Amino acid sequence: MSLVLKQNGGEWPREDYDVVHGELRVGRIWTSPVDHLDLRWFWTISGVFAEPDTNLCYSGLAGTLADAKERLEAEWTKWLTWADLSEVFVRVGKAMGETKS
Repeated sequence: MSLVLKQNGGEWPREDYDVVHGELRVGRIWTSPVDHLDLRWFWTISGVFAEPDTNLCYSGLAGTLADAKERLEAEWTKWLTWADLSEVFVRVGKAMGETKS
């Protein structure tokens, strides 16, 4: 399952996206309010942890939205591998072993 960008609404005068995997919000990508920066796209992974020796990067800067998504996705894939997960369950009940009746 690939990551999907969902644009945040609101009063922000800049582009701002939640990054989701299934229904789980795993990060955010947004632009800097300073237009003259070459690396104006900020990205971050949120809500997860890893041991220090994993060399996982939780945030960074990129020149374009596509680059920011690519870098976030690469780090998210590293985290999934470290956590020994291939997919995140879409529904909590499914993750808890719920079966259909």
